[in-house]
Amino acid sequence: MSSLFERTEINGLILKNRLVRSATWEGVATAELMERILEEGAADYFSMSRPFIRELHLVRRWQGGDLSKARCISCNLCFRTSLQDTGLTCAYERKLAARGRSPSTGQPHPGD
Repeated sequence: MSSLFERTEINGLILKNRLVRSATWEGVATAELMERILEEGAADYFSMSRPFIRELHLVRRWQGGDLSKARCISCNLCFRTSLQDTGLTCAYERKLAARGRSPSTGQPHPGD
């Protein structure tokens, strides 16, 4: 698992790990799968967005040993929040909180 968190350099830019925040995500939401893809040489870096909207400290959680899947359910409701005055947030997290549930439990989306 160490190669996923290796410090690396690209054109003089030093990255603390191989998880790059961007506007795209290809659905690779487990540290184990990303590690295997790295080991097979099929990719050098991973681009993620929505998982970081729901879990700002996802990389820290994985580095700490909790390698469970990212809690993002890929519902895309977060992008609707960016059009509101609330800014870009996880709409599902807000739904859970409004219902008095703990957002950190990673409960499945209703109807899934």
